[in-house]
Amino acid sequence: MALSVTLSPNEFARVAAAAYEGKAIRVSLASVGTTGFTASSTVSQWDSVKISGNGYADFSTTVATGGYDATDGRYELGAQAGANTFVDATFTASGGSLNYDRVYVVLGTSNLHSVLIESPAATVASGSSITYRIQLAVGA
Repeated sequence: MALSVTLSPNEFARVAAAAYEGKAIRVSLASVGTTGFTASSTVSQWDSVKISGNGYADFSTTVATGGYDATDGRYELGAQAGANTFVDATFTASGGSLNYDRVYVVLGTSNLHSVLIESPAATVASGSSITYRIQLAVGA
């Protein structure tokens, strides 16, 4: 006899609400080179190698109430309410370029959510912008 389990979309919503909704989210750029911090490093460690100058500013917003996406089978969250929403973190260089090789996402003040690696390192020229689209999700 085979047994299968299906989690309820309401369970995904409950977990997502507890983990993400209403929390601050910050996206930052860092430069660590070929050695350095990992997804196991602390936010303080990451903040110590965050880039600065040339118009750089962290991106910050608050995670809105999400929604269940039946097509993807998951509860999705971002900057606006509802499913299929994202956090679009835009960085603009001015007075010089932004040079970095890591993008890191922080929930609240001390929870490192994820690390994105740019390989090779990225450069945003003065007067230009780059946007990273981040979606938070809970699901199968």
